[in-house]
Amino acid sequence: MTNLTPAPLSPQNEDKTGEAQSQAPRKPHWPVAWTLFAILSIVYLWFPFDFIPDVVPVFGQLDDAAIVGVAWVPFLISIVKFLKALKKARF
Repeated sequence: MTNLTPAPLSPQNEDKTGEAQSQAPRKPHWPVAWTLFAILSIVYLWFPFDFIPDVVPVFGQLDDAAIVGVAWVPFLISIVKFLKALKKARF
């Protein structure tokens, strides 16, 4: 015959009062750091001073493209992850 009593709760599932915590999924957080980084990249594009001046034929625009690429690709990836987590948390 099998034992039908529930297993005791593990300590990580209990709060300080000894009651079990709910296992509800956490609400996903907006990627604030990547958002600020993306905004700062736009500010860098509008700022009149660059690491390499735009009058240098190819490299002047390459540093602008590199800054935008480095800032926006992770930002967009984190937005996709945020939306997937939000969708998963709702269902």
